[in-house]
Amino acid sequence: MVFNGGDVWSTGSQTYFNTVTFGNAATLTGSSVALLTNVNGNGQQVVIDGNATLGQAGAGHVLTNFAALTVTGATTINAGTIGSAGTQSYAGNVTLGTNVVLSSSDTIAFGSAINGAYALSASAVNAIQLAGPVGAGTPLTGLSLTSAQLDLNGGTITTSGNQAYNGAVILTADGTLASSGGGTISFSSTVNSAAGLHYALTTSSSGTTTFGGA
Repeated sequence: MVFNGGDVWSTGSQTYFNTVTFGNAATLTGSSVALLTNVNGNGQQVVIDGNATLGQAGAGHVLTNFAALTVTGATTINAGTIGSAGTQSYAGNVTLGTNVVLSSSDTIAFGSAINGAYALSASAVNAIQLAGPVGAGTPLTGLSLTSAQLDLNGGTITTSGNQAYNGAVILTADGTLASSGGGTISFSSTVNSAAGLHYALTTSSSGTTTFGGA
């Protein structure tokens, strides 16, 4: 299935089962939009205006080659891989339905909570932004964030396994990082509060916590 016509609007849900390729920038608007297939963004900017399901559970789908990807509602991620040249933005709550790898040559921004008993690995050139709690409802099994700047704004991050922060961490709220299963918590670079502000950081794990920066 090739989207050459741009926007698709519906009052109800939209579900796509066949492989999707975007030939133009597109906004898919509906109460929910389910891309239960592999998706080739084809260098286009794609907006899902509503709740989204990305990939079908257990199918190992890949969504890649977006110029940018934006979801305005809640997102369930069942795809193992999502890649973009530009920003990925998930405004609502995110639920992981599998181990997920996200990559961006720009920024990855989460606007709300992230939950799911799976591992999340996110890599972005410029920044990764966490605006909500992670694992407060269902702890992630692991979390790995790699970027020049890691903005931790959501207060608590809970996993059953390891947490790795590969980049300069900026706190814009008091933070508590906990591994309930005794995983390691590691920082490869500096940890600071946002400029002119002062926030507390607490780590909790029976495993090793390592600070690799000044």
